[in-house]
Amino acid sequence: MHTRMSKRSAFAVLLCVIPVAAQISTPREQMLAAMRERPNDPWPRGVGHVPLAVPGSEEMQKSYHEPGGSFSPIVRSFGVSIWITSADGSIVQTSDSIPLSALKQKLVWQAGVVAPSISTETAEYRSKWSIGPQNGAYRLALSAEPHVSHRLSLAIRNVGPAGDAIDSLAWDGHRVRVNGRFFITIQPAPAAVYVGPEGPAGWTVARDAAGRCAGHGGWCYAGIELPGKGDYTLSIQDSYPRPVPQLPAASTRASVQMQLPDSGFADGLNAQVAHLMMGLVSNQTRPGEPVNYPLVWLRDSAYQVVALARAGRIETARELARYFAENDFFGGFGAEGDAPGLSLWAITEVACRLRDKDFDAYLWPHVRRKAEFALGLMVTKEPVVRYSIGPIVPGERTRRDLYEPAKPAVDGLIAGRMDNATRLHARRPGRADVYLRLVSHRAENRGIQGRTARLLGEDLASGTGRPARLRFQGKHGTLVDLLQLRSCA
Repeated sequence: MHTRMSKRSAFAVLLCVIPVAAQISTPREQMLAAMRERPNDPWPRGVGHVPLAVPGSEEMQKSYHEPGGSFSPIVRSFGVSIWITSADGSIVQTSDSIPLSALKQKLVWQAGVVAPSISTETAEYRSKWSIGPQNGAYRLALSAEPHVSHRLSLAIRNVGPAGDAIDSLAWDGHRVRVNGRFFITIQPAPAAVYVGPEGPAGWTVARDAAGRCAGHGGWCYAGIELPGKGDYTLSIQDSYPRPVPQLPAASTRASVQMQLPDSGFADGLNAQVAHLMMGLVSNQTRPGEPVNYPLVWLRDSAYQVVALARAGRIETARELARYFAENDFFGGFGAEGDAPGLSLWAITEVACRLRDKDFDAYLWPHVRRKAEFALGLMVTKEPVVRYSIGPIVPGERTRRDLYEPAKPAVDGLIAGRMDNATRLHARRPGRADVYLRLVSHRAENRGIQGRTARLLGEDLASGTGRPARLRFQGKHGTLVDLLQLRSCA
């Protein structure tokens, strides 16, 4: 999933609006302040940050992982990191400080489990983080292979890929309880568990046997020392109930069959599909990391829906296509001129693979509405006003053309707004390859726009834009046939 700096900056503002207004610092701001005060302490890597989640789960219920094996079970929970120490407990390296060149990370799948696990290999340990299958369950499979003079331990801290304050932490001899909500167990039994406040001089080597920490500004910490080499399982259970995602998702891998000399290609394709799937929220896509992009953005998301359909995740793409069909404008920049065409492209890419006449009949009124709107833009003499749904980037809320997807047509050309510019979105009449650029930035040679024109019985080359007579002949063919698509390639 790609990111765009203008959007990223805008949504950094969006996520901080409420905390800043209340003069309350965010967990990230608190961590950055602590890093300035304690620059020699271990801190999260801050790169390679990816979600690990069931498709359709809410943003705040997604787990996060960073290279090396650092993990947070949900957003604003806590972090688990792996420490390599000397015999006296001094830190040699952590999962956050091992150079990226010195580790290998990949997604692995288990039979019957939708979400993949994330596997990491380093010189002194192998880790594999998994979620589920029970709701609210997380598991670390750790193979410890430390050097002769080294030891491994697990650190429970308020910082991590998606951490927050730990106001209370307790070890009862069998499990660690975090903030009265999360229960952590490890098998075989650890050599020792130390609990105390993070921050005072020497805290990383302190051996507090009290077994309990509360307060300390949310900087409670636990160190779980492993007895030596071997295989360990750390389990985390969230005691709070949460909704079970309803989005259809049989797998997070591509169903495309590939026989290639380089297995890395298939691994890369499966990883891309998995990241797209794990970023889905309810029945919506996200154009980037879900917490950083807390909304569905039509232009970016159209490509995601098409990608999932082409990768064989058609049951998920069908559900996502419904949102595109029923909603004409959504995204952080308001109503944009390329929205209806991109929706047509996305939903017909799904329909051409389903070839389900009932689904086509459901789509038809939405296809008709969007296509008629697109044709109307060619002849409009007034600015077009349409409202969008969903959040707007804070810095864009006051723009005058927020709900103005197109200005008056210019000599039969569509003057549509996209991003922060108004562009002509059709070629001049008379060309054999008439191009209504309401669909995508790269679809010219695919003729999608011409099919839309024929669907409407409208000759775009004439530039007349006369209202078309539309029908859906459900008995004689599918929506795909009407669009004259030759294949789904």
